[in-house]
Amino acid sequence: QQARQQAQVLSILAGTVPVRGPGVVITIKEVSGHVRVQPFIDMVEALRTAGAEAMQVNHRVRVIAQTAFEDATGGLLVDGQLLEPPFTIDVIGPPDNLVSALRFPDGPQDQFAEDDGAQLTFQEQTTVDVETTRDAAEADDAQAQQ
Repeated sequence: QQARQQAQVLSILAGTVPVRGPGVVITIKEVSGHVRVQPFIDMVEALRTAGAEAMQVNHRVRVIAQTAFEDATGGLLVDGQLLEPPFTIDVIGPPDNLVSALRFPDGPQDQFAEDDGAQLTFQEQTTVDVETTRDAAEADDAQAQQ
């Protein structure tokens, strides 16, 4: 039972399974400027610190520990995929903590407004679906012993 629970937790963290739970749905709209990658990364880190367990962007890319973010013409590159605004980020985790992570002074909500001319809004949800998944990583060097 404990091994099954651990395997489930690791599958969620690796992004290999769809998940559902309470959380927030964030929308970032460009108003007078362009969303840049650094405030986006800062937001993802703030959400992780606040207890985010699973995230997806624009219903296309599952965010995991190894996810790469880059500035790009027309939007952001997230793991090599061009995502265009408005950005929707589905986040599963404790809603109160996630909201606090978005609202603190000079935090993501302020940073997008002041630095990028963008508007970050969010809605707390009792159920958020994170349906995008990743392929399981293959080990490069390690092999199971027989």
